[in-house]
Parts: sequence; C-alpha cells; structure tokens
Amino acid sequence: MQQEMSQIDITPSVFHAGDFDGDLDVDILDLLAFSEVYGLTSSDPNYDARMDMDNDGVIGVLDLLLFAEVYGKTY
Repeated sequence: MQQEMSQIDITPSVFHAGDFDGDLDVDILDLLAFSEVYGLTSSDPNYDARMDMDNDGVIGVLDLLLFAEVYGKTY
C-alpha cells in the first residue's frame, strides 16, 4: 500500500488595524463592516475579534475611536 503525502500550503496572513476587508486601506467599506458588528460581545456568534480593537470583549465606542485613528490609512 502506497501512501501519498499531501502538501499543505501555509500562507502567513497579516492583519492591519482597521483594514477589515484586507484591501490594504482603511476606508468606508471597513467602516460598514465595523457597523455590522458594533455592539456585539465575545459571546455572540457573529463577534469578530479583529474589530474589538481594545480587546475588551465588546465591540463598542472605544473600538470606534481606535478605528477613527486609523481611518484613511493605507498599508
């Protein structure tokens, strides 16, 4: 019996603060994505830890303020 070894492609991913859609800029599309999860907590199934920019388990006003600091940035 011959076993084939499968190759796994591991591509590192880099997350840039506020760039939730991964297009290397922080723009209105990222703000729209943020607005979809605003108010959620880590116990919610739609919670997205990337948008909890202060890592307190709640996507709230402090995260919005942190997002505002990087709004308009390109990476």
